[in-house]
Amino acid sequence: MEKNMNVVKSLVEACWTNLWDMNRNDEFWNASKQFIECLMAMNKFILLEELLERAKEQRPGSIMSITWTVYHVSKNISGENQQLFVKDATSQLLSCSFSQQFVVRLFCQAIFYDVPKLLNMSKDEWISPKIFEHLASGYKINNIGAHNLVNNKYTLENITSSQIIKTRCRELDEEEINNENSGDFQKKIIL
Repeated sequence: MEKNMNVVKSLVEACWTNLWDMNRNDEFWNASKQFIECLMAMNKFILLEELLERAKEQRPGSIMSITWTVYHVSKNISGENQQLFVKDATSQLLSCSFSQQFVVRLFCQAIFYDVPKLLNMSKDEWISPKIFEHLASGYKINNIGAHNLVNNKYTLENITSSQIIKTRCRELDEEEINNENSGDFQKKIIL
């Protein structure tokens, strides 16, 4: 067993040193990435922690690739294991998101929130807000509560097209009233 772990660690080391080398060919890069995804799925928490610590020190830009890998791995795990994996991965990615790497936060937001929303995924496939509540309590972030994580009042599902049109017409009327006495003599096109 220990011998196998040494082999796995040496393979991870080889993949790590070559994974982010842009001079490598695409086949090797894809194979390395898939290998790390498989290892992460089997030995989730230890490998993820090692990868993130190493990325923070040596290659902060690669954290976004690790985030994307976490997303792919989480899609291939089911049930309670998926919840545990996402909870652990999110807690480890959180420190990267709150650091000076603003791009990482935006990337994480896009992967875990915007992509599922834009792909029309059902809500049960999204990360549960309870995970974020748990993380907020674990990191003692008091201003994050359930009401800040879920806001069903203003979702696109709850707005009808007539409400959008009425709101825009009201805005245009207000602009017109404000611009009447502006001294602008440019003619406006009336539709």
